[in-house]
Amino acid sequence: MTASVRKSYSDWMLRQAYNKEISNSHASFYDCHVAAKTTLSKNHFLLMDHFRTSDNFDYNKLIGYRWSNLSAGLTAVNLWSNKWDSRLSLTMSNYKSVQASYSSPFLYELNTGIKVLKGTFIMHFRPKEGFVLKSGLMALNTRMHPEKIVASESNGITIDQQIQRNGNLTLAAHVSAAWTLSKNIQVEGGLRYTQYYSIGIRKEFQYAGDSLPQTFNITDTLRFSGTSAISGHIEPRFNLITSSMIIGQ
Repeated sequence: MTASVRKSYSDWMLRQAYNKEISNSHASFYDCHVAAKTTLSKNHFLLMDHFRTSDNFDYNKLIGYRWSNLSAGLTAVNLWSNKWDSRLSLTMSNYKSVQASYSSPFLYELNTGIKVLKGTFIMHFRPKEGFVLKSGLMALNTRMHPEKIVASESNGITIDQQIQRNGNLTLAAHVSAAWTLSKNIQVEGGLRYTQYYSIGIRKEFQYAGDSLPQTFNITDTLRFSGTSAISGHIEPRFNLITSSMIIGQ
């Protein structure tokens, strides 16, 4: 198990500034990381990981900004034999940001955020030395927290508002083969199929020609609700890996 923590304190430095607006400001951040490994048996073990960070800044008590990130992951590694192994991973991340105004009469906080849930499964098969077959599945769910504006003080003119939530779902599958040609050279090629979906309720506009997006240039309005397929495509992949460089296409 490993753990690390960092914390900054810069107010003492800002107070030395001749500019009163800067000396009246505040800035700080912290982050921490914890990782652990649990052995279930000789060929099966779990990897656990947690990370969080936070930034806080305000300028002359007029405007402020706060940002935070939290993530946690769990990976199960299985060595089924000397030819087969697999890895199953689940990761959750949460990103938040707050922009604030402390200037009367505009006393508000604008909250935004993104939640990400990702799952992957990867399988390796080594029929002979120097040759590996790889396959995998991936699901990525991204949920957009609505931009929500709230009054930070009762004497401001801000009216609380919130837009509807929406998100995206990505599903992918891939297969590839890797050959070790020499001690320093490996060639890998394969295919990946990816399908994209839209989740939630949202509105998109189409504009005339290549003109700038303006209200009077709107030619069509598209409304999405529920889960809607957006697009899907097959992507060939090729990698040439050497001991000193990686060339990919």
